[in-house]
Amino acid sequence: MFNKFQGKVITDKSGHYIDLTTIFPKNVFAFFLIDKEKRKTKEEIENFLIERKIKPNKICALKQIHSDVIVEEEDGVEGDGLYTKSIGTAITIAVADCVPILISANNGSLLIAIHSGWKGTFSKIVEKGVSLFNPRDCDAVWIGPSIRSCCYDVALERVESFKEKFPNSKGVLFKELKLDLPLINAEILSDLGIPPQKIYLDQRCTFCDENNFASYRRDKDKAGRMFLVALKSHY
Repeated sequence: MFNKFQGKVITDKSGHYIDLTTIFPKNVFAFFLIDKEKRKTKEEIENFLIERKIKPNKICALKQIHSDVIVEEEDGVEGDGLYTKSIGTAITIAVADCVPILISANNGSLLIAIHSGWKGTFSKIVEKGVSLFNPRDCDAVWIGPSIRSCCYDVALERVESFKEKFPNSKGVLFKELKLDLPLINAEILSDLGIPPQKIYLDQRCTFCDENNFASYRRDKDKAGRMFLVALKSHY
């Protein structure tokens, strides 16, 4: 139903990353940076972009709190979604099992980066993102690697709550006491009017794929982080 995009994990002198640029408009640069051992600094993110001849005017990052708060071009404030309409402003979110989501609308004029854990998914943070534009004007949505239902066991009370809120979701596996958060987010986006073919859903599980991805549930406090980075260029 949804577009299955599985970008190659590239390894070079910059580290490990997935280039997402090909699925978005030509004026959008987007990358998923992977660091299994630590969190990347803003300086490291900026250097990564500069090595690709992309010079950001500024880089915005949030103090993520597992909320449904989305803000515009803020830096260091609490929230779990960032959006920009400006050329050269890089927006970032960090994950280590939670769902990274990037939305582009109006031919790249609007970019929205979202961190959606179970709380963000339950409160439909992506719905707040889509409220910023007409769904007909969506260019593409990328839903990245995160923990999948194969490894995401949850308590009965939580799966009951999800079943009540999303009664028809294929991402709520009630008998198995599991959730598939990426799929639930994709379903929410589709229900809001985003065509399924514009929703690129990565199939990989961060917990399973120890060679490529960071996972907090797997590695606990030793887990690194992965960063979704996106900005609109001058051309």
